[in-house]
Amino acid sequence: MPPKKVVVLRERQNALIHTLYTRQEFDACLTVIEQQIKECRGKVEYPLYVKALIKRRTRTPHATRHSRVRQRIDPLVEAHVT
Repeated sequence: MPPKKVVVLRERQNALIHTLYTRQEFDACLTVIEQQIKECRGKVEYPLYVKALIKRRTRTPHATRHSRVRQRIDPLVEAHVT
């Protein structure tokens, strides 16, 4: 379980992401999201969810399609690793 300070910081980052998203400041929002993904090594749900919403809203079909393909591949890779 992460220390309480880390959890509070993550919640504040999520609040910032939410604020930027609702203001439609997508570039700034994506910057914060990428920073949080790096810090948490990709184990963050809300930032990834908002990133997908932004990608869908800004109509980048390649990125959306790529994530769907990756979702199909990842379980196969994990099955071979274990």
